[in-house]
Amino acid sequence: MLWPESPANALLATALVAFLPQFGFLHGAITNDVLVIFLSSFALWQLLRLWLNGITTARLVLLGVTVGLATLAKMAGLLLLLLAFLVLGMMVLRDRQVQESSDLEGESGAAGKDAWWKTLLWSYSRVAIPALLLSGWLLWRNWINYGDPTAANQFVAMAGKNRQFTLRQVWHDMDRVAMSAIGYFGWMNVMSPRWLYLIWSGILLLAGGGWLFDGWRTH
Repeated sequence: MLWPESPANALLATALVAFLPQFGFLHGAITNDVLVIFLSSFALWQLLRLWLNGITTARLVLLGVTVGLATLAKMAGLLLLLLAFLVLGMMVLRDRQVQESSDLEGESGAAGKDAWWKTLLWSYSRVAIPALLLSGWLLWRNWINYGDPTAANQFVAMAGKNRQFTLRQVWHDMDRVAMSAIGYFGWMNVMSPRWLYLIWSGILLLAGGGWLFDGWRTH
């Protein structure tokens, strides 16, 4: 979808993911991570399709169902709802700017300007309702049993006993999280060789630099 006329780009992107050590490790085990990775990938594909081809009710409802299933697979899947809201908000603002630039002054233009937030709420509801219908019971259960709809406090208790769960603590743990995206196995117990992190960090920097250069060249 991103490079319809450049299949080599798609092949390279697929190969990078397929040979990522952490990806291979997870998909060689029996774990809910595999399911949430699949559903998250499916949700990203749907968001890209919405961005390129436009909003329809069927597409929004399917996205909501995917988000709900991802949340049931792993609570981190709930973050897809925030991502969906962000992308839909950007789409509505983009379409609003296009409409404002093409509208003539008058009643129709004013009505169009006032209707953008209704479109936004309509889009949000079509995603949120099916997502919550599927996974809302789990959020409620966690709230009743643990006082936390995500039950994250239970994982914190298992990992660090009475350690405070704060944004500062999360920031201090981000180095291990970043390493785990490349290859940090056994729930962050077994590190990969350091040269592996250097190679993949280089690939990320190269990709980021290429993206910035391409943006600068096209604009």
